[in-house]
Amino acid sequence: MTLVASWVRCVNKKKNTYELVLISDSRLNGGVYWDECPKIMKFGREDCVLGFAGDTEYSYPFMLQMNNYLAEYSKLTNGAITFNDLSGSFIRILNKMTEKIDDQRCGDESIKIEPYNNQYIFAGYDWCEQKFRIRTISYIPSKVLDSHYGTGMRIGDFVLSYGNTRQQYIYKNKEKKAEKAEKEFVPAGKLYFDNYRGHFGQLGVIGDKREEYLKILDRILDKRFGKNCESAHDKYFDMEPYEALCKLLQIEKENRTSTVGGAPQMVKVYQYRKSGVIGVYWPCYNPDKPYSNRTLLGRNLLEYEESDNWFYSNVDERSFPCHDGMNKYIDMFSNIRIQYTMKSSQDIEIQVLKGKEDYYKICDFHIYKNKKLTFNSPYKLELEFDKYSNTYHVYPSKTIKEYYTPPREIFEKGTYTVEYNLIDMFDGVYFRYSKINGSQNKYRVNAFCSAEIEYAKYCKFEIEQIELNPGDKFIVKLEYDKDGMVDLNSEPLRYSKEYIMPSCKVLDKEIYKHKQIGRLVTSLQYRKHKLDQSMD
Repeated sequence: MTLVASWVRCVNKKKNTYELVLISDSRLNGGVYWDECPKIMKFGREDCVLGFAGDTEYSYPFMLQMNNYLAEYSKLTNGAITFNDLSGSFIRILNKMTEKIDDQRCGDESIKIEPYNNQYIFAGYDWCEQKFRIRTISYIPSKVLDSHYGTGMRIGDFVLSYGNTRQQYIYKNKEKKAEKAEKEFVPAGKLYFDNYRGHFGQLGVIGDKREEYLKILDRILDKRFGKNCESAHDKYFDMEPYEALCKLLQIEKENRTSTVGGAPQMVKVYQYRKSGVIGVYWPCYNPDKPYSNRTLLGRNLLEYEESDNWFYSNVDERSFPCHDGMNKYIDMFSNIRIQYTMKSSQDIEIQVLKGKEDYYKICDFHIYKNKKLTFNSPYKLELEFDKYSNTYHVYPSKTIKEYYTPPREIFEKGTYTVEYNLIDMFDGVYFRYSKINGSQNKYRVNAFCSAEIEYAKYCKFEIEQIELNPGDKFIVKLEYDKDGMVDLNSEPLRYSKEYIMPSCKVLDKEIYKHKQIGRLVTSLQYRKHKLDQSMD
C-alpha cells in the first residue's frame, strides 16, 4: 500500500494564517517496486487535493474520473459548489464505479477483495464554512454507516464513506470457497483525528504503515512538547507530520520489500483557494548544487530541468526556489556570536559579532521590533541583507531567528558572550507526577532529563513550585555544568521554559502506568533474587 497524511499547518497564529498539507511516499509495488510514482493529485479546481493508499488498478481510474468530473461543469470548476457538497458527490461517484466492477467477489478465498481495502484522503478549503476540511474515505459495513456522518451508495454488505476508522474485509472461514465463505468487516485503526492529542488540530493518515508512522510522530511531539504535551499551549501542527514521514522513509530505506519508499511528495492548499505542488530535496538540500536531489511528486528531476516550483528542505525547514541564475542560499546566523551586556539591574543590550566571511559586509543584525531585553527572556534577531547586491552570489536561507537572553547568574563582569553551539536542552526533559495524599486535585511534579541524550549528565532541571493543580503553569529552570560547553562544544539555547500541567485524567493515567511499571520491575527483581538463591 503506502502512507498518506494530511494536516492543517499553522503559518501565523496571530494573523490567523493556516494552510492544508497533503504528503505521501512515492513507491508503487505489485510484483515490482517503483519509487517515482505520484500518489497525490491536485485539480483544475484549486481548493481541493486527493491522495490514495491501496491498489492502483482501482485508485488511478477513480482519481482520473474525479478530475474529469470537476472539469465538466462550470460551478464545479470555479468552486461555487462547496467542498462539503463536493466530497459527498465524490463518494457517490466512487461507489457507483465500484458497483460496476465485474466478478469482484470471485477467485481464491485467500486473496482479499482489493477495491474494499483502498483508502483515500480528500481534503480542501470550504469557503462557506471558512475552514479546511480533511476527509478520510474507506469502505465500511452498511450497518455502521448510520453511525457515521457521511453519504454513500449501498452496495451489498459494504459502502464507501468517510469516517474515523478503516475497516478491513476478511473471511471468517477460509476453508470455504470465496463466494460461500462467511465474511465480516473488522476495525483496522483510526484514520482521522479532529484534534490530535488534544492540541495539534486535524490529522488524517491512511496506509498500511499508519501505526508505525504515528509512533514516530508521537516521539517527535514528545521530544518537542513533552510526553503529555506540557509545553504545547494549544499549538497547531507545523511540519512535524512531514518530519515523521522522512524518518519513516529513512528507516525503511534498506528494506526493498517495504510498501513505502522513494522521496516524499507534497501538495498544499491555501486559504485564498489555490493549491500548489511543493518539490522536495531528497534526501537533502545541497547549497553548492541546488539543481541536484530535486524531486517533484516523487520523480527525480533531470539536473538541467527548469522548474517554477519551490523545493522543501527538511534540514533547513523551508522551501527554496530553483531556477537559472539563482543565488546560493546560506544560513547567515550560523557563524555569528552574540555578546550580552548588563546596562542596569533589569536591562540588557546585545552586540552581534559577525563571522569572517565576505558576505557579512552586506549584512546587518538587529532586534526584531526593537524589543527591550531583560534577563532570561525570548527575543528575535532580524537580518537585513542587501538583496540587490550580487557581489557574493549568496542569499540568506532565513532572515529571522529566535534566541533567549541568559539568566543574571551566568554574567561575569557585566558581560556574557555566546561561544559555542546553541542547543535547546529542554528537548530531553520529561516529568513524573504523584498525587499528594489527602488532596483531591493536587499533584507533585519532578523534572528529569533523558539519560540517552549526550548532554544529560551536564544538566540539572528544577521546578520552582512542585505542588500544582491540573492546568497550572509552571517554570522549569536549567543549571548547566560549564564542562559540557568544552566537552560537547555546546551551550543551552535557554535556561528556563514554561509548561502546563495536564488534565486530571491524563495525570491519573500517567501515575497508574508508572506504578504498574514499578510493580513489574520489583516482581522481576524478586524473581531474579529467588533464581540466584536456587542456583547457589
